[in-house]
Amino acid sequence: MTLGTDAVPSPGPGCPIDCAMTALGSRASILLLRQAFYGDRRYDAFVEHTGISEATVAKRLQELVEIGVLRRVPYQESGSRLRHEYELTASGQELLPVILGLFLWGQRHLEHAEAGLRPIGPDGEPVQVAVQSATGRALGITDIQMDPVPVGN
Repeated sequence: MTLGTDAVPSPGPGCPIDCAMTALGSRASILLLRQAFYGDRRYDAFVEHTGISEATVAKRLQELVEIGVLRRVPYQESGSRLRHEYELTASGQELLPVILGLFLWGQRHLEHAEAGLRPIGPDGEPVQVAVQSATGRALGITDIQMDPVPVGN
């Protein structure tokens, strides 16, 4: 079954996209992940830079910790109580192409999307998100097959 040309049946309740969206949950979670990629680590920075309510930030950060994309790291400033920062786990870092893909798509296709930023690589060249095979060959939508595999084994 080729993407974009053949009707691919719904994979049902175990669909990885459905499961990922259920785990990540909401716009708030995606914005918190954006800020984690931008370097925010502390609760106050997440609240300030997302415009999301404190209660929602607290809830979503906890959910992102529970699914393993963020970890809580204790810190204590002199004279203050113990607090926690949040950092991306390896699993969370795997979401970089998703977050960058959303950023680049929004920049290209939504008139009102202006971040005043553009992602660039270490050589100063613009960053792009692409789909490729394990050997590095660029793939388009009709190059990708959805092969059935056994589930639940």
